Formats: sequence, C-alpha cells, structure tokens
Amino acid sequence: MKKVVLFGLILVLLLALGLRLYGLSRESYWNDEAFSVHHAGQKSVSEVNMFVSQTEAVPSGYYILLHYWMKLFGNSEVATRLLSVVFGSVSVLVLFLIVQRLFDANVALLSSFFMAISMLEVLYSQEARVYILFTFLVLLSVYFFVRIYQNRGMLWGRGKWWYLGYFVSLVLALYVNYVGLFVIFLFSLLLFFYREEAADFSMRMWILHGFLLVCFVGLLPMLLRQFGTLNGGLTHALVSKKLPAFLASLGLVFYTLPFIFFILLGVFVFLFRERWQRWFCREEYDYMFLGLLLVFGAGYLYLCFKPLLILGLPLVRTPIVQSYFLIRHLFFLAPLVYVYLGYRILLLRSKRWMGIAVVFLILVNVVALGVYYHSTTKPQWREVVEEIESKSAGEPLVLLDKGGFSNEFLLTYYFHHSFSLVKLSWSEDDRVLHQVDEEKLWDTLQARGDFWLVLSKNPRTGDYYQKLLDEYFVRDYSGDFFEITLYHYVAAAGSLHSTAVDTSRKVYNTT
Repeated sequence: MKKVVLFGLILVLLLALGLRLYGLSRESYWNDEAFSVHHAGQKSVSEVNMFVSQTEAVPSGYYILLHYWMKLFGNSEVATRLLSVVFGSVSVLVLFLIVQRLFDANVALLSSFFMAISMLEVLYSQEARVYILFTFLVLLSVYFFVRIYQNRGMLWGRGKWWYLGYFVSLVLALYVNYVGLFVIFLFSLLLFFYREEAADFSMRMWILHGFLLVCFVGLLPMLLRQFGTLNGGLTHALVSKKLPAFLASLGLVFYTLPFIFFILLGVFVFLFRERWQRWFCREEYDYMFLGLLLVFGAGYLYLCFKPLLILGLPLVRTPIVQSYFLIRHLFFLAPLVYVYLGYRILLLRSKRWMGIAVVFLILVNVVALGVYYHSTTKPQWREVVEEIESKSAGEPLVLLDKGGFSNEFLLTYYFHHSFSLVKLSWSEDDRVLHQVDEEKLWDTLQARGDFWLVLSKNPRTGDYYQKLLDEYFVRDYSGDFFEITLYHYVAAAGSLHSTAVDTSRKVYNTT
C-alpha cells in the first residue's frame, strides 16, 4: 500500500472515530437501548437469554457480548455505546479492504470516506443496539468471500483461513440477527448466477452454506418462542405507529416486506445488469449521474428534517436522524451506496466535476450531521428525572403513563434517590393496554400532598389522565420534553371530591 493511501486511510479512520465519539453521552438512553442495557446487565448468560427470548426479535449474541463488555466498562451511556463505536469505526476499515480488492485503492479510500462521514453510520454507531455489529459482521463475511473467490483455486494453505473466517463471521451474524439468513440467501443467489464460471467454487460454498443452516437450527427454539410472544400484540403497536390496518394485521410478517422488495430489486438489477451498467456506470452518462446525485442529496436532506408519507403509508415515519424501525434491519446494505458513489465519481471525465461531486456529498453530510448532533432524537428521561429531583423536597411520587418495562427501567436508571412509582397504564408481552384501578389510585393520592405525572408516548390514553387529575388537583408545573410531558400537582383545598371515582372514565370507553 502506498504511503499516501495509508496516510489517507489513517485520516479517514481517525475522522470516523472522532465523529462517532462526539456527543456520545449527549442524550439519554431511549426505549430500545433500555432493553439492551437491562438484558445485558443480568448476572448470568442464561438470564440474558431468558430476557432476550421474551422481549426481542433477534438472537442473544449482541446482548451476551454487551454483558461481558459491561462487566469491564460499566453501564453508562458512554460505556455501552462505545462498543458500537468500535464496530462502526472498524467497519470503515473493512469496507476499504473489500473495495481495494474489487477496484483499487482510490475507490476504496473514497468509499470508506463516505462511510466515515455518513450521518446514518454515526447514528447507529452511537446506539447500544445490535445493528452496527451486524453490519460489521456482514462486511467481514463479504471480505472473506472476496478473498475466497479471487483465490478459488486455493483450497489449502492460507485458503483454509479464508473459508474459516467466512464461516465464523456468518455464524456470528446469524446469532446476532436472524437477518443473517437473508445475507446467506444473497450469497447463494450470487453463486447461482455465476455457477457456470466457477462450478467447483460454487459447490464448495453451497456445502458451507449447508453447514451454516445446520448452525441456525440451534436458534429455532428461541425464534419460535419470540414469534409466539411478539406476533400476537404487534398489530396494536404497528397501528400506533400510524401504519394502515391492512399492513399492521401482518404482524411480524410486515418486517419481511422490505427484504422481499430488495430481493426482487436485486434480481431485477442483475438480470438487466448490462443496461444498468450502461446507464449508471459509463462515462457518457455523467450528466445523468450528477443529476441523480443532486436528487439523492436533496432527498436525503429532506428526510433529515421531515418524515415521508406516501398515500398515508409511513415509509419513513420520523426524520431519519431518529432510529426508524424499518431502516434498522436493512442498514447493513448501506455500504453498497458508498461503494457505488466512490466508484462512479472517479469515473467522471472531468476532475472539476469529481471535486464538485465530492464537495457536494461532504456538504450534504455536514448538514445531516449538524441536524443529528443538534437535534433531540431520544426521549429526554435524564432531563425529566433531573427536573423532578431538583423540585422535590422528599421522596417524590411519580405517576407514569405509559408504564411498561422500558420506561420504568429508564426512570429507575436516572433517579439518584428513592422514589415511589404508580403505573397508570402499561402494556407488557401481550402488548394490550392495561390500566390502574382508579379507586386504589385515589386512595394513594389522598395520602400525598403532591405528586408528578409523566406522560410518555401513549396514543391510546393521550391527555386523559392529565385532564382527569386537573379536575381534582392543582397543577402548578408543566414541562415539555422530547416525547415526554411532565406535570406537578398539589392537593386542592378540602381534599378530593367525594365522587371522583364515580365520575372518572375508563380509557377503554373513550376514543
């Protein structure tokens, strides 16, 4: 490797690391991260597996790794997210190694640079979740696949280590995310299309894939348990995300639709690859590429500020600076975009246009990163708790709507002192809304001079409890935080109205 390229790569890796470390503890944990930290924080691996099987839709590989990581570094936001920072930064290096072998060092350096400055890569590298680890493992498997293919005549010697690396990286990917099956399918599809050019190589790889499927059998009990637990009440959760009822009724099957779409798109592109290569890769179509680049950049920036609804369907329900449930599991495909951009820009006939294209993409990512770094993207649990603690003389009483595991965990995590908690509404494994017995609630409130009401992302109840408590208590504080509203109440003169329980309305009877 030339010294100039090596120096450039070091700068790119330092840039990637710096962008991923910047503001790492700026925001509180959000709900999904609460599950990660709680599950990984169990005393034993068997307990980690138990909780993952009850609440998650992925295997427990990431949580076990985080379990041991937290034993070394603790459970602070910086400590737990740092694991993702490591994998996000190393992924940039792996992408460089892949592209260098497929094209050349210049394309590799530019592609890895785009990955380093990508706002989405930074976002998922700053979350204590599974997605960036899965991306790293997929890239690692691609690297070993390329090494095997380029040296397919070599079976022994160093070749065996490439086969072993490919096998191990995909096994780990399977035990981190069930989407690993989709990755194996993509590799198999690629082998099928090129089976005549490398018959012996394809056969060896298919045999290897057979062993991978055998390894997947060990995940079936957990997969079936998770499907049975999560699928039943998922329709309610998808409807709450404003998804049309006909799609929400699919339950977990809904999450497979993006993968089906990309499989069909991949097959279509491959079947018409010569035409696609002519339109998108040849020099005579430079203006078409630059036009598409402009549209891509504008669309990307738009999605950083606004959601995307098409015919009422929330293709992107929130700005992409927030982690979105349909993007996350397909995120490992993003490096394809960086490689294409790096390759195509260096094909431009004019160096001036090359420079303009690179500067344009840098500006797009600078704006996107600026929006991400300066926007609140996660519920402000830390700030809510700080507000409660700063304004409470003794042990505060907190009424929580909506309760449930993650919100309770986050309240407990950020409280430095003891507090009393009453759940007004909650949903657990069945995802069906449950409510507090209001007669017991009134009994509890009568014994207190003041209390706090926390409202968090409950479309079923809305402001029902706030209006109900306004009737019988004096509200002397209101605070709006990202995805959380906080109220403080004190007892009205003469105590509660005697008919409070009779006049209160159940949420089940309201719209």
